[in-house]
Amino acid sequence: LNWRGVDDGYDELARNVLGGHGYAMAPGRPGNLLTPPGYAYFLSGLYGVFGVEMVEGARLWIAQAALDAITCGALYVIGALLLASRRAGLVAALVWALYPQMAVYSARIAPEVLFTLLFVLLFAVFAARLWWGSEAEDGDARAEENGTGEAEGDPVGDGKDGDHG
Repeated sequence: LNWRGVDDGYDELARNVLGGHGYAMAPGRPGNLLTPPGYAYFLSGLYGVFGVEMVEGARLWIAQAALDAITCGALYVIGALLLASRRAGLVAALVWALYPQMAVYSARIAPEVLFTLLFVLLFAVFAARLWWGSEAEDGDARAEENGTGEAEGDPVGDGKDGDHG
């Protein structure tokens, strides 16, 4: 399979960064201002660890598939937290895992896999802050309501309300 398509020069940029020639399309040429650097630096890191022969090979596919797997996990967390349903999280992760276009992107030099992971992780952080922030605010509100400074309900999380003495 050859899914190469247009890689926007990410491979050349990564090789030049790894070779010490800077963020340029060719040694001795001015730096590249048109291509965002994140994915090229990600590739240069992969090339540094696994060798430059990994281009369009199984190691690149595995690395990008691993990023997609992390994306699935993050989508599960987002669905489970925001909708308070593990089923929603599983559906979100399953839909992503079966989305055919990401299989195509995972098999070629394409920044979409890394960008999507970073975007979903950022969203997961916001979802977690929203989730845990609202729980803390709910506890503070209950403490203010009962006037004791302690929240009513299940403070220990063991399913028993009130006094645990």
